Amino acid sequence: MKKAIVCAAKFHVALAIGSACVPGLSFAQSAGTPSVPFPIWTGFYAGVNIGGGWGADARNGNIWRPDGLNGGVTNSLTALGAGGGVSGGGQIGYSYALSPLAVIGAEADLQGTSLLSGSGLSPGYLQNSNGAVSYVPGWLGGGVSIHWFGTARARIGVTPLPTLLLYGTGGFAYAEVENAYGGSLGNQVSAVRTGWTAGGGVEWMFMPNWSVKAEYLYTDVSGDSGAYSGVYGSASNRTRWNTLRTGVNYHFDWGAPPAVARVDAEIASTSLVPKSALSIGVGGNLNLATFEQQNLYWAGTSNNIDRLGRLFGYGFAGWNTGVNLTPQVRLAPIGQINYFNHFEGTNWLWGSKFSYTYLDSKSSRSNVLIPQFGAFNVTLDGQNNNFDREFNFFGTGYLQSYQASINHQLVLTPFIGRAFSNGFLYLGAGPSLSQIQTNLNNLTGFRNSQGAPINQTALPANYQNSHWVWGAAATAGVTYFLTPSWFVDFNYTFSQTRSTTSYYLAWYAAPVPGFDITSIGYTPASTSGALNTQSFNASLNFAFDLNGGSADPN
Repeated sequence: MKKAIVCAAKFHVALAIGSACVPGLSFAQSAGTPSVPFPIWTGFYAGVNIGGGWGADARNGNIWRPDGLNGGVTNSLTALGAGGGVSGGGQIGYSYALSPLAVIGAEADLQGTSLLSGSGLSPGYLQNSNGAVSYVPGWLGGGVSIHWFGTARARIGVTPLPTLLLYGTGGFAYAEVENAYGGSLGNQVSAVRTGWTAGGGVEWMFMPNWSVKAEYLYTDVSGDSGAYSGVYGSASNRTRWNTLRTGVNYHFDWGAPPAVARVDAEIASTSLVPKSALSIGVGGNLNLATFEQQNLYWAGTSNNIDRLGRLFGYGFAGWNTGVNLTPQVRLAPIGQINYFNHFEGTNWLWGSKFSYTYLDSKSSRSNVLIPQFGAFNVTLDGQNNNFDREFNFFGTGYLQSYQASINHQLVLTPFIGRAFSNGFLYLGAGPSLSQIQTNLNNLTGFRNSQGAPINQTALPANYQNSHWVWGAAATAGVTYFLTPSWFVDFNYTFSQTRSTTSYYLAWYAAPVPGFDITSIGYTPASTSGALNTQSFNASLNFAFDLNGGSADPN
């Protein structure tokens, strides 16, 4: 007991002799330099990161344009829903250890993104200058895209362990935001907008000069005002989003004190990592499923038949629309099987991981309108073979809800890694297989007759399709061995499916109002799109040693 107390006191008073208390710390010291320890975090660093964003939205979009349908000027009130995408980039920074337990610093980063608002293609409602609100066919509210963003932030943190940094961060943010307005999204404007960001993270120095981190940021940038091409007036927006990312940093000696505390590469004479092992594990993840823009096509045929079975007319109409779905963040269980083997005589290893995740992630969009354009041919003399007049018409398909989900995901990732005394760092990539399901709930077709909507298809139709989709996945992670048999695995995995198309078909029979005629036809539909998932995974694993011994680090 006395020895433990003395040892603990030494650790808090002088980390220079902390190697007697904490295995794994050694101190490089120049000749003639006093034996004054400095924490390992002081100095410049640079690195890269990858992650995802969600909740990208914009509010208060106001567009004024000539209103030929209602007269005067119309104000489009757009409220763009949440969206998401992928982000990646690099960072540079400097940290300074105030004490063995406190670190301050500054960091700047620049990210490229695919963040897109979730309702960029939704039909819009227009508010006239007199205050009346009405739907104008063909008007689309517009969308917001974040092409890139950067931050300049302060960081302040604590080190509960010499190699573990917990920190909060906040500061200045800027981003290139593009807004689109108009039926064809032809009116677009890009501007660099400024604002603020705040968040926090955890960083681990897993070997000399190298650290890995996980970080969350909330970013809010203000909008701008200006006249847009083809639009009278201005638009103002406030865009905000969340980012969750992982990264790796290299720490330079520049700016560090003469005596720098290090994590020794040879923490122990014998590594806990087996030379070759097969492992099984279970755990969970925090995942972000981003449903890339879905394309929905719907059409209908019509054959008008009287009670004697005579054909009095036939027609066809169809069109397509884009459907943006909100990204979903969920917790999910995972299971995995790993195999790894060291290259002979080195700290490098190779292996493969097979994982299963029950995602059960669903995203839906309500009240989707599908414009319909077509033509109808009729006979005026009652002769079935003499269709002497064609009428062009338009209508609308009303879909109560569009739902897409990803239920199961299998990923196989061969990897390359580098071992240290208590674990290994690895990178890998390979194929993925995901089960995706699409539901179209309560789809009804309306035709426009003298300015009034007429139910063309009678009862609503429901469509459903479920299929497995191939894709690709990449992963980066780190393991930590608690014993030679038990270890924990932390990793970030990104998976992208290929774009696929699903086809549907339904039939209808509906009376034609005012006539002793029945309209019979079929309504084909198709949906296409892709999705990606990002997950931060943690699992507990049991390793079966296939070599009967551990690998010694170089």
